[in-house]
Amino acid sequence: MATTAVGEARPCVTSDKSWLRIIVVPCMTIFTCLAMVSPQPSFFIALPWWLLMLISWGVYMSLAASVVVYVHVFLPLTPAAVDNAVHDFGLVGIGFSLGFIHSFLLTLGSKLVIMTFTCVTAVFIIGMLVLWAFLVGRCVINGSSLLQELA
Repeated sequence: MATTAVGEARPCVTSDKSWLRIIVVPCMTIFTCLAMVSPQPSFFIALPWWLLMLISWGVYMSLAASVVVYVHVFLPLTPAAVDNAVHDFGLVGIGFSLGFIHSFLLTLGSKLVIMTFTCVTAVFIIGMLVLWAFLVGRCVINGSSLLQELA
């Protein structure tokens, strides 16, 4: 059974739009987190784990968006199902769930819970980095691709 590649599934996505997304989306995510801090910086300075938790969510969202765009720009032979899973599960599912939990914990969480959840977010960041390295190593092997191995 032939597997559809990202380049075949999304031929209308140009590299110009993707390059713009590589630059804009991670910066926008980090700036959003910083905008949340700027109205009351003393609040976050008094409780440093709260700032780390917020910034770790921004880093995860930036990294997940970068992985999605990297697949579109540099790994067009990646199976479309893998790209959909990274986008739907990694970026939307986990990312927005982490954001919701972070917003809930920023208002109600104790210091120990916030410290624990910051470490959990760090594990998700490491997992996304490992996934990115796996995709690069698996989908580009000396000019061949995962699709050519599956066929």
